[in-house]
Parts: sequence; C-alpha cells; structure tokens
Amino acid sequence: DRRSRRHAMKCFIISILLLIASGTYARAQVCYGGMCFPQQPTSPARLVMPLEPATQVPHDAHCRIHVGDGAVGSGTLISKNDATGLVLTCSHLFDSSTSSIVVEFPDRSRFGARLIDRDPANDLAALLIQRPSAEPLSVDDNEVAAATVLTACGFGGNGQFRPARGAVAGAVQAVGATFPSLKMGGAVRPGDSGGGVLDRAGRLVGVVWGCRDGETYLTCGRPLRQFLDR
Repeated sequence: DRRSRRHAMKCFIISILLLIASGTYARAQVCYGGMCFPQQPTSPARLVMPLEPATQVPHDAHCRIHVGDGAVGSGTLISKNDATGLVLTCSHLFDSSTSSIVVEFPDRSRFGARLIDRDPANDLAALLIQRPSAEPLSVDDNEVAAATVLTACGFGGNGQFRPARGAVAGAVQAVGATFPSLKMGGAVRPGDSGGGVLDRAGRLVGVVWGCRDGETYLTCGRPLRQFLDR
C-alpha cells in the first residue's frame, strides 16, 4: 500500500546517504573540477579542514592551466631554455580534452601549450610553452621522509594563489599506480590539482593530484623521477 511504499523509499534513501557518508564507494582518480579522489577504501569521511596558511611563498614559477573543455588546474615551471619552457602538472586535467591548453602566470602572461607527455597511472603531465620570463623552480625527486612539512601550491577555482602547509601523514596506493602516493595533512581546493608541492628549501618535491577526508595526495619520489627522466 502507499504507506509501505513510502517506508521502502525512505529506507532506500537512508541507505544511499549512509553509503555516501561511509566513503567506501569511491574509485581512484575520479575527477571533478580539477580535483581527483583516491580509489582505495578509506575510513569514514572526516571534516575537511584547510591546510595551515604558509608564510609568503614566491610564486612566479607557479601557473594556472586552462583546458578547452573548461577544466582548470595548476602547474609549475621546472625548466626553460632560449626558446621554450617546461611546465609540470597532473594528467587528469586532460582526460576529456587535450586541445586549447593555455598556461597563465601571475604576471598575466599567457601561453598556448602543447601536451608532450602523460603518465595517467601516476597522474603526471608535461606541457611545452614558449619561453616565459619566470624563472623555473629546482626539482628534488628523492623520496620524501615521513612527517616532513611540505607546502602545497595552487590557484584554486577562482585563480587566487594559495600556499598552504601540512606534514606528510603516510602513503596511499591508487589503483593502477605502480608506486604509492604520499598524503599530507589538510585539504587543497578544486583547481589546485597539478600544483607544485615544495619542501622547506622551496624545491619542488611533488605534484598535487587529489584530496579526500581532509588530506591531500601527491606524486613524488620515484614516479616523479622516472617521468622527468623521459
């Protein structure tokens, strides 16, 4: 009867809400608006807290990335020569489109970019642009020790640069990845994906690829080194 149907529908809705709250349904690198989520089962969702605001970080080498399908993310200039510059970012920004890629620096200079390499399993990508005026950051692709304090950088969804600090809190194995990613305390924003993660010396040690349960996920160490060697 009508009462029974209403009761059954109520139970169904409650079951769906509990499933969502549990966080156990997520698949790895499911991406929305420049943000990816890890695939492995996790503990029940916790309140997402922002990373600790960092002191002023020079950000000339950090950039915002626009893709033709409307995706936005962040990246970092890591090399340049007399004619070109190399920008490191994350692969999932280009899952839907690889056309009309534009790299924008804080001085408002904009460059059309060509995607020259991707590592979807470890969520890394490289873009080639014309030589910018910004100076590249140095890269440290060694393994990052537990409890190391890092700074995640990005431009978010609104284009506002934000450096934020948190300590390494462990590792996570995304499905399809050869090596585990690190996780650090605090949550980045949608649009920060692809942004550089810096050590205390200001060297790039990792690339942001996602966030879940108030923690930020980054690719660093061996997969970063192998990608850059290519």
